[in-house]
Amino acid sequence: MSEVKEIKPIKVEPVIEIDPNKIAVKVAYLEKTAMSLSKLMIDGINASAYFAIKRLLALITKDNNDFSATREALCKQCSVLDKDGKAKIVDNEYQLKESEKEKFTKELNELRNEDIIYDFKPISISKINDLPIDVYIASFFKE
Repeated sequence: MSEVKEIKPIKVEPVIEIDPNKIAVKVAYLEKTAMSLSKLMIDGINASAYFAIKRLLALITKDNNDFSATREALCKQCSVLDKDGKAKIVDNEYQLKESEKEKFTKELNELRNEDIIYDFKPISISKINDLPIDVYIASFFKE
């Protein structure tokens, strides 16, 4: 009888602190991180924290837009073309060439797993009025 090995899940941190003033965000988590930061700004926080988060949010939003544009370009590059020579889309999904699916998946996964480093001094939790923070933004704050 063959031995069954236990498979342990890999823990992925969406945002990690690299040093006291640098934070790394996985490309795959840019959108969720931006949404979490936006929620804090809606709830109302200290003016200096608001300013710092607004600046960080602008950078993350730009990077997320760049990721979306890159993903779309990869989709178009790997897609079946219609009679007009444009990427074929059915039900809001690009129709990938069978010969390009593996390349597409590999390149997209590599991109999603990249870290983007942000220079950011963590904000004191007291400046956000002790609002709850989630895993996507916890590293941006300190006690």
